Amino acid sequence: MCVHRTPEGVIIPEVLRPFMGGMEIMKFTQKPPKASDLADKLRNQSAPDAAVASASASSASASAPKADGKVDQ
Repeated sequence: MCVHRTPEGVIIPEVLRPFMGGMEIMKFTQKPPKASDLADKLRNQSAPDAAVASASASSASASAPKADGKVDQ
């Protein structure tokens, strides 16, 4: 499927227009973000996820059942 992108928006292919209420173009409502802003946002999002993942992994291993079926509390 081709993407028909223009500076104003995305042109809807004719076969999809009946499903889009006859819309011919979906206009952009905001300017695209700068690449540096996207990189900063991704960097900031990945840091908390890593901390949460390591915390949950350590808590999961602390309460994991042992070979005898008992769980340490």
